[in-house]
Amino acid sequence: MVLLTNATTLQSFRPPSPAGPLPDTGVPPEHRLTPDFRQDHRLTPDFYSIESELLNMDLRFFGGKSLPEHSAAKKSLYIHGPKVLQA
Repeated sequence: MVLLTNATTLQSFRPPSPAGPLPDTGVPPEHRLTPDFRQDHRLTPDFYSIESELLNMDLRFFGGKSLPEHSAAKKSLYIHGPKVLQA
């Protein structure tokens, strides 16, 4: 495992592509990732895109089923059990 310590290194890191034909892995050709596909940096998520996606995620998707309705929550003094809340 490689630990990258700064954002510049993380942004510029791209896994190496094979030099030559892909080895036979038993995967049908239409399901294989070509070297061109792997080198396309727009398809490789980096730290900032993952962080942005997580920060913009609506946490009610995870905890909404167990939370009381908004109107009932105003009347409640406490909520039983662990809940996921969004600020």
